[in-house]
Amino acid sequence: MIQTVLGFFGYCKIPKGVISLSMEQERFLEIISRREETPVGKRIFEKYLNGQKAITEFLRSGRLLL
Repeated sequence: MIQTVLGFFGYCKIPKGVISLSMEQERFLEIISRREETPVGKRIFEKYLNGQKAITEFLRSGRLLL
């Protein structure tokens, strides 16, 4: 019953493993961006990191935006 109500408002259930994987990828990108020595490489990995943070936040919220 509660899943139906939440589904009506655009929420979905995300498995914890998916969220954990996304957080691991975020940590990995943080480590790489810190170790990168060239300014161009640092900017590229920071963009990837920002994108991964957005994905992680989306997965944590469980909210589908249509």
